Amino acid sequence: MLLQTVEEGKEEMKKSFTLIELVLVIAIVTVLAAAMVPIIRSSIEDAKVVKMIHLIDTLKDACIRYYTDVGLYGCEYYSSPFPGGHTLTINPGFPNWNGPYIRPFNEGDNPYGITVSVYSNAAIFDLDGDGIWETAGIQNWCRFTGVPESAAEKINDKYDRTIPGEKKDTGRVRYGGIPINFRVHLFIKY
Repeated sequence: MLLQTVEEGKEEMKKSFTLIELVLVIAIVTVLAAAMVPIIRSSIEDAKVVKMIHLIDTLKDACIRYYTDVGLYGCEYYSSPFPGGHTLTINPGFPNWNGPYIRPFNEGDNPYGITVSVYSNAAIFDLDGDGIWETAGIQNWCRFTGVPESAAEKINDKYDRTIPGEKKDTGRVRYGGIPINFRVHLFIKY
């Protein structure tokens, strides 16, 4: 009878995991999860940059179509209470206006969660990195706020990878500011 009880206990032990085996499995899963976190974060950042680049291209197309129809540079300001701040989405009274050229902005348009605006006023950009501002007149340019510097550098690489000089201040993309209100300005070149 005692022998039978000991053999039954051995059978039960064989069916379950030991504490060491469980700890080992948990440790392996933890190490694998920790190794995946940077990869996942990088993928999320890359997806946000791709979304911004797509938005930039959409805004460029809208600005070109507006300029072609009306002969002026359009604007679209995030949450502006004035109709004049929404010429790409609301007809300001021009007979040749064939919009809306884009839908109104909302908070989800900037993947970093703050604002997007398209300006139609004087912008200062050194497009070729020679120290001379080539865009001092009225033009279209975009402003994105809340974008981290790492994403700004990727956007800069997309549009200005061959421009010499300080990356933050030359070419079509300028970026800077304090971390909580980091800004990316992009000149829309037609």
